[in-house]
Amino acid sequence: MFDDWRQLRKLRHRLSDAQDVLLTVQSRYKKGEADIDALSAAQKEMSSRKWGLQKFESHSLIKRSQVKGIPIPRTLGWWDDDGEELLSYGMPATEVNKVVNEWLTETGIFGARKLFKDERRKTFEWWYSKVIIPTLQVAVPIIALFLVYFSRR
Repeated sequence: MFDDWRQLRKLRHRLSDAQDVLLTVQSRYKKGEADIDALSAAQKEMSSRKWGLQKFESHSLIKRSQVKGIPIPRTLGWWDDDGEELLSYGMPATEVNKVVNEWLTETGIFGARKLFKDERRKTFEWWYSKVIIPTLQVAVPIIALFLVYFSRR
């Protein structure tokens, strides 16, 4: 768990660095100090870092859902895969299904996070309504009886 957090922080830091570099190159390009190749390279680097962060978050959420037993639905727009890319390389369709990688899109990542949040809320509500409230309903009258009994002595 902590390794995932460290990796996520590292990826976010790298994305932030790439965004800073892109902003610098864009300002230099506007001034005529940088060429289009430098701008293109900075944009590619930033999109690559963003892609890496999204894929890591996706795999982390998928792994978490498998551990917790919360299925992520196959909602349209939540999932993406590299099947079309593999087909464009000339791989047979029967082989593509065996090696295709799937990940959550940004919409899917937000939807999966919402599923986990709803599950935590349901768990809290269950503990509150089934454990805490009944325990207090039993404990408060007993404590009141002891207080009344010992205050009269």
